[in-house]
Amino acid sequence: STLPSPPSGTRYPLGSWEHATLSVLNDARYQSALNLLTYALELGKNLQENLAAYLPLQLTSLADSSRLLRDLVRGHSESPHGLPLSYPPPDLLKNAALAAMKNHQLNLALSGSAGVEEMGGSGVGEAAEVAEELIKAYLAMSEGNGDPQRDIFAQYFETQDFKQQQRGHSPIKP
Repeated sequence: STLPSPPSGTRYPLGSWEHATLSVLNDARYQSALNLLTYALELGKNLQENLAAYLPLQLTSLADSSRLLRDLVRGHSESPHGLPLSYPPPDLLKNAALAAMKNHQLNLALSGSAGVEEMGGSGVGEAAEVAEELIKAYLAMSEGNGDPQRDIFAQYFETQDFKQQQRGHSPIKP
């Protein structure tokens, strides 16, 4: 599912009703993406119960969450004043990196399995590109800020070369 890129709001002055409306729209997109991410993570806990039913839902939810959050991050970074959004940009970036990492992990684990993209997965190539973009941005932003979860992303990035080489994919470099 593809949505248009989030509007930047640069055409509207801060405090105008148009700017406020764009903020509500972008907040809704952000909350939708977080809801999809939470749903996918919960499905992952219960995959053994009904793999055939839950796996396509998890693949689709992670892919959609990752894309929505990536689009919001890009919209925020491309706008001179940032995206009209009531959430802090570091939270947006961290959640985007988490969604991308989880999406990539699942697509990488299923690489070589028939029908992954037909079930709603983004595929390893797209998932790797998005994960690289967002995890790099998160690691750069979070350097020195004391985020205890930063190491999780850094460790994932470090081990990614090994995982991809084992499956014959080109490695990602931080």
